[in-house]
Amino acid sequence: MASESRNVREKQLEAATAELDAIVASLRDKGVDEKNFKKNALYRRAQANLRTARRRLLSMDKAVAHVAAMKEKDTKAAKADKAEKSAKKKAAAEPAEGAGPAAAAGEDGKGRKKK
Repeated sequence: MASESRNVREKQLEAATAELDAIVASLRDKGVDEKNFKKNALYRRAQANLRTARRRLLSMDKAVAHVAAMKEKDTKAAKADKAEKSAKKKAAAEPAEGAGPAAAAGEDGKGRKKK
């Protein structure tokens, strides 16, 4: 199972970088031209491991950013709903103009109090 810890992912990236550096140094010691590095299977595998580690870190960053954006969106929506509800309450509490003395007294017109 893959780790979801950022520290572990960063260690994997460092290990992949170190592995690639070691392979590059080995190829240079053997006198291989840099243009021919791509022909070496170990070099290609190390490059792939490095790309994978970078991609995993990037996806973690995107996931964290997405969660933060969703939380912000939810809080804004909650604040808007709360403001809308309070505005409705306030509008309902104020008596309508021309409704007569029963509305001003808080009654429903049949002598009962409004809830």
